[in-house]
Amino acid sequence: MAAPKKPHREESSVLARKHALKDRVSATQVLSAAEMRAQKGRRAGESSVILREGERIRRAGLGVSVKFALAISVAIAVFMLLFGIVIYNNVKGSLNDEIDAAGILAAKAVATPEFFIWNEFHGAFEGTTYARYQREIAAGERKIAADYLTEDETRRANEIRQYNRSLLENLIKGTDRLLDVLISNQDRTKIERLASGRSRLEFDGRQVGERNGVAIEYGTYTPPDGEPLRARSFVASIRDRFGGVEGKATVVLSEASIQENLARVRTQVLVLAIVFIALGVGVSFLMGGRITSPITALTQDVEVIARGNLDHHPRVITKDEIGVLARTVERMARSLKEAQEAEVEHQRQKHQLQVALEIQASLFPEKLPEVAGYETASHYLPGPEVGGDYYDVFLLPDGRPFVMVASASGKGIPAAMLTAMARSFTTAVAERESSASNILKVVNRLLSPDLRRGMYVTALACILEPQSGKLIVANAGHNPLILFSGREKKVQAIHSDGIALGFDKGPVFDRSLRDLEINLEAGDRIVLCTPGVFGITNHEGKELGEENFYRLVAREGAKDSAAFVNLMHHLLEKYTEGGMVESDITFVTLKRLA
Repeated sequence: MAAPKKPHREESSVLARKHALKDRVSATQVLSAAEMRAQKGRRAGESSVILREGERIRRAGLGVSVKFALAISVAIAVFMLLFGIVIYNNVKGSLNDEIDAAGILAAKAVATPEFFIWNEFHGAFEGTTYARYQREIAAGERKIAADYLTEDETRRANEIRQYNRSLLENLIKGTDRLLDVLISNQDRTKIERLASGRSRLEFDGRQVGERNGVAIEYGTYTPPDGEPLRARSFVASIRDRFGGVEGKATVVLSEASIQENLARVRTQVLVLAIVFIALGVGVSFLMGGRITSPITALTQDVEVIARGNLDHHPRVITKDEIGVLARTVERMARSLKEAQEAEVEHQRQKHQLQVALEIQASLFPEKLPEVAGYETASHYLPGPEVGGDYYDVFLLPDGRPFVMVASASGKGIPAAMLTAMARSFTTAVAERESSASNILKVVNRLLSPDLRRGMYVTALACILEPQSGKLIVANAGHNPLILFSGREKKVQAIHSDGIALGFDKGPVFDRSLRDLEINLEAGDRIVLCTPGVFGITNHEGKELGEENFYRLVAREGAKDSAAFVNLMHHLLEKYTEGGMVESDITFVTLKRLA
């Protein structure tokens, strides 16, 4: 049995670099994930926590329930005040009407007896119509069948007189309102008072109106043995049987009962108001507590959410405005959580973008090597997302220039890491291999085992022999090499077979890939570019395409390399004015001088 073949020293070195690179990539992934988790935790802790543990927003001033209770209490107090005023005025009006009605009735009662009865009883009607009537009878100017008063009529008159006297005396004695009653002639020169024996009425007042033929006066009455009292006088006319006014009947009533009743009403209204206000305050505080309890619960829920618990659901389930507010708070919490997650995702993508940019920046050579008799230049324009494009130009150990462009599938960190791996393997392998196809074959064997399904890298590699101008080209699934003929001023696409790195682990890839040799003459130019160059669009959404790019190369290919790159950049930028650049734009050019 043959002994196993020892691995070549060069292959061992490449494998060692491969494992070292894998370890570095794994460490980068772990570090990136750890940094992202730490940033996510810090961001979640800083952005969502409004209130720290134990911290609480205190209200300033009175609570809602107290304000509600005070408002209801003030409303009840105002209502009771207005209600008391209305009741007081109604009672006062009723009492006034009552005393006025009693005074009018009393005055008319006093003025009702026949005038001759008052005349005989009081002797106060000398010179009245009755006296004139009697003188006319005595003079024979009037004739009567008998005396004016018969014996029966005289007896009847005495009975009436006695009855009225008793009635008036009882009227005085039977009520505390009645202060005085007096009878006078028309000009009030002769007076007979039934309530007191004084010669004149001690009443000082003013007339306020007249009702039912009775004059009403308000003022003060001074009793014989007391202080002045508020009183009212009611004056009614005493008329004879012929309708003439023979005298005046005056009744004085006290207002003390009115004042007492009004004081009693004020006290009752005040007590009633205090009771109702107390009940209102108690009920309003009770109702205020019940009404504001959902607000208190919602406030506690908001504090929980403010401390960072965005999954907390408010406990208020009412259907009124507070319930709407609770559902709005819940929706706000969900929106905040979504915004927080979006912010975390944004920061994660930003972190990925930063890492990818750092990786991608490390792929490009800081300076292109100088090759005698040739000009080299490159151009790179990043797209809106980090892509997997890269180019490299370096000298092989034997001094030959190696030119390569590559494009990895996908975008972001995965694409950048994939191109980084491809570049590292290429740089390592190129030190030991002399053929472009062999370099790509070894890189494919090293790269394929680590790629997931759907991941691949297209590459176009060239090795130049400067003395002869011979160019060895190997294409691993990339777009063709562009050759500009300086003599014919034409462009040719150099196609060569090959599939992308990572599609196959070895046999198929090795069989499909081969080297293609072309000769560069003076003035000839080669252009290696990535597919993003053809995919740019103008303001109408039309892609540039391969043919248009070839025309631009044919038109400007004769210029020196620096001017060619600058002009191509300007033309591409002008074409995309108002359009879109969806991928990286990368190309490298090499021109043979005359």
